[in-house]
Amino acid sequence: MTSKIETQKIKIKNRPSTNGTFWRGLGGHFSNLTQIISEFVDNSISGFVESPIPVANITVSIIRIANGDVKIKIIDNASGIKDLDSAFEIGSTNTKSSSLNEHGFGMKHALASANPNNDDWIITTRTLEDAHLNQYKVISAPYKFDDFEATLYDGADLESKTGTKIEFTVNKQLFKTIVAGLPGNYQTLSSIVKILKEDLGYIYSAFIKNNVASIVIEFNEEGQEQEFEKVNAIEPQVDGTIDPGNNEEPFDLGDGNVVLEYKFSKINENPKYKKHYTKTMSTSGVEIRINGRLLADNLFKEIWGIEKHNSYNYLLVQIDIKSGHSDRLPKTTTSKTGLRQDDEKLSVLYEWIRKKLPTPKQDSKLSDHEIDLFKQLENTKKPHIAKTDIITLEQRAYTNLNEKIRIDFYLNQNNEISIYEGKKDKTTPKDVYQLMMYWDGLVFDGINPDVGILIAAEHPKSVEAIVDLVNSRLDDNKRNYNFIMKTWNQEGIPYPN
Repeated sequence: MTSKIETQKIKIKNRPSTNGTFWRGLGGHFSNLTQIISEFVDNSISGFVESPIPVANITVSIIRIANGDVKIKIIDNASGIKDLDSAFEIGSTNTKSSSLNEHGFGMKHALASANPNNDDWIITTRTLEDAHLNQYKVISAPYKFDDFEATLYDGADLESKTGTKIEFTVNKQLFKTIVAGLPGNYQTLSSIVKILKEDLGYIYSAFIKNNVASIVIEFNEEGQEQEFEKVNAIEPQVDGTIDPGNNEEPFDLGDGNVVLEYKFSKINENPKYKKHYTKTMSTSGVEIRINGRLLADNLFKEIWGIEKHNSYNYLLVQIDIKSGHSDRLPKTTTSKTGLRQDDEKLSVLYEWIRKKLPTPKQDSKLSDHEIDLFKQLENTKKPHIAKTDIITLEQRAYTNLNEKIRIDFYLNQNNEISIYEGKKDKTTPKDVYQLMMYWDGLVFDGINPDVGILIAAEHPKSVEAIVDLVNSRLDDNKRNYNFIMKTWNQEGIPYPN
């Protein structure tokens, strides 16, 4: 065996690049603007958790300017940034005050995602010490490793005695990611803000309910009067509990006990909400929070290993893991948009859930059974398609956003793409917009459908009218939607008999 003889050390230059590639690489890990805004809200709420005050306010200010870009400010009256060095050091957790700032990447990560050019962001902050000295600090783009400075000013640039203001501008494409994947036409500023309001009310419901902080959204088109939306806690409309019910218990996920607060519920659709707790396949299942902050939701197959189905839409399991010891908690992704699937504590939590509810029961009243009709339709069409054609019940939309929304039925025959949204018995106006979401999602992914087919045993007059309205509109490729209505019988499926 040849022995190793050391001759010299060779230095490796591994200092981050200053030409912009590092900054761009630091960002880009969020799928929508809500997640970016939430990073800054996390910091504000963390400050209030650390130093509670009687009236804790967070304001999200949104101004859409003439070219469609959007100016955003997140303003709080918390205690300000006390340690600028740690706050702006990549990966530093010296300023960590709660599980809401776990990694030391959040603020920098969010700034880089909102402003990838590193040329248009400003942070103003004022601590109690600053207030006593009648001063405030400003840190602005570009972020850099050499000669990076804060500027000290006399006076105050915040309405509150202490606090932080974060300002940046996003392009219209990033702004519209707030409503990506939702059916409907969200063009007005107010309609997009209402979805942001619902998202923030969902993510931070525990903090809003417990008066940790109040969140308000101010918004207006540039030069127009300002409007306001107060963010309320978004909660499910519960129709009763299922065994094991609602309770809390100490449990060791690893490295010591945490408290698992749990609710196993049957829910009803809440018509007030457009996105959350709608009693659908995309909003049911298991929701996991850590110390009140939403970290993961819509979990089902990950836990029970079975495919989602309409018959499980009633099920909502809410878990809040509470502990002041970060090493006892499941690890989150750096962007806090989910939980680390490779973390053993998460596996232990999933096993705990399965012991509480070994196998969810299906509610036959919620089973539409149109999947069986679509399988018949697939069998009917298969003999007539070529090898190069595609027929599937597993085509997904919005895959470029990692949403992967399943289309009821997809057929690419002779280079003509048909997509289906179906109901067993009778369609509703909501089904038209579900079909529209499939269409928009495919267009977003670079696939251009030729016809959208709404299929059921019966179509009410109201649905016919909405189909006509949608067909008068243009999709993002400036092509008219092309929706038609069919019955199962027209497609050769003997239903109803």
